[in-house]
Amino acid sequence: IALSNITGFGFDEFLQVLIPGRTYCLLGSSGVGKSTLINHLIGRDALDTKAVSGTGEGTHTTARRQLIVLDKGMMFIDTPGMRELGLLGASDGINKGFEDIIELSMACRYADCSHTQESDCAVLTAITKGELSEERYSNYMKLRKESEHYEMSYLEKRKKDRAFGRFVKTVKKNMKK
Repeated sequence: IALSNITGFGFDEFLQVLIPGRTYCLLGSSGVGKSTLINHLIGRDALDTKAVSGTGEGTHTTARRQLIVLDKGMMFIDTPGMRELGLLGASDGINKGFEDIIELSMACRYADCSHTQESDCAVLTAITKGELSEERYSNYMKLRKESEHYEMSYLEKRKKDRAFGRFVKTVKKNMKK
């Protein structure tokens, strides 16, 4: 649901999907309006907020997590801004959301087609023929690239963590000698 804390756009629709007794957690980058949204929900300025900076970037105002209970029984967890959000393990969701592109890719000449420059790429052919919009293709490629980036980052981190764990174990073993 698209929301605007400034105009109130989408606010009524948002309230209709909230269920009393449920807990909701607001996640997002700094300055996107998480605390402002909660202030709007409770009808007063209970949480500190700051205006977006002159550069258009948010500022870190919320320093800790906080549970807020609304009059109607819904609970919200306000969190500090995230420096980075990733799409770890999102490939199944991306594939389901872009089933048309996945289906087209089955007709590509190469099984490992990247859908960027290969000859006989069914996805690129569909764009040329007007059967697939460039915007949809661009969104798919962007999400796929992000997902691959975060998958690799996660795997690299795990590999480094395991290597460090082995190093610590070796050092402890050698200290006993």
